[in-house]
Formats: sequence, structure tokens, C-alpha cells
Amino acid sequence: MKKTFWLGLLVTGLLLLPQAAYAMLIQGTVTQLNLDASAITLSRTDPQTQVTEELDITVLPEAEFKGISSLAELEVGDEIRVEASENEATGQLEASTVEPSESEEAAVSEQPAPPAEDAEMKADDESAPAQL
Repeated sequence: MKKTFWLGLLVTGLLLLPQAAYAMLIQGTVTQLNLDASAITLSRTDPQTQVTEELDITVLPEAEFKGISSLAELEVGDEIRVEASENEATGQLEASTVEPSESEEAAVSEQPAPPAEDAEMKADDESAPAQL
């Protein structure tokens, strides 16, 4: 009987604790920038519902920027990724990290293809008969 009471009390206490905020990784296309308010709007497709949605996100003053130095480097149409959590008091998404998405990084770091003549020379070498 005492075990049931204490177990019930423990469960009730856990339910009354405020839920901890957790960070979400959000990737989308910048549709609006408000540098004065440190805010961005992202368009993305919800991975669960497959519905396109607009998310308003406030970028925290202490936010970390990766691959860019500030919001001023972003433009409407850029693909970015943010790590954000919901402010429990306001319900607003707040970003702690902002970075270009991998697709943009890959486009910037792509290596040029080798010149065509190198490829032709290799093909010629491979097709030549072996000399004894």
C-alpha cells in the first residue's frame, strides 16, 4: 500500500515538472529577413505531414554562425539550417545556430572536373596493346 502511494506521488510530481525545451534542426529556404529584429522566415516541407509551412524564427544575440559571420550575409532564397528551440513563455522559435545548408556548401566546395584531354590520354593508354 505504501509503495503504491509513493509511486503515485512520484508520477504526479514528474508530470508537474516543466518540460525541458529541446533543440530542433530545421532546414529551409529563407523567404524573409528582418535584420533589425534579428528574425528570419523559413519555408520548409514538414517531414511528417509533407505540407509546406512558413516558420518565423528569432535569432538569439548569442547565436553561433557557421559558414557565415552574420544574418547580413543571408539573402532571400538561400538554403539554410538552424538549430532552434521553442521559447516556453512566448511559443516563438529561437535559433542558437545558423549555417548554410549542406547543398550550398557542396556547391561552393565542388572541385572542377579534370581537363578532357587528360581523360582522353588515359583512354588511349588503356586501349593500346601490351608490348612484350
